[in-house]
Amino acid sequence: STVPENVIDKKETSSRIMEIVQSMPANYRTVLILKDLQDLSFSEISEMLDINNSTLRWRLHMARKLFKNLWTQKEVVYGKH
Repeated sequence: STVPENVIDKKETSSRIMEIVQSMPANYRTVLILKDLQDLSFSEISEMLDINNSTLRWRLHMARKLFKNLWTQKEVVYGKH
């Protein structure tokens, strides 16, 4: 039996996401994973990383911006628009 195309697309997307996340600097990667992938609260992450809330929010903002830029670059490489 063949694998449905949408399953392949999801798998490719997942591996691209992880590739990008792994390429990010650790301080950005960590907050992005904890907030956006593990869905922890700001207070949980602040306590875990021992950083204040405003630093955390700034790092997350920068991490999302960096991720978006890296994703866009990858789309050009992969030939997707």
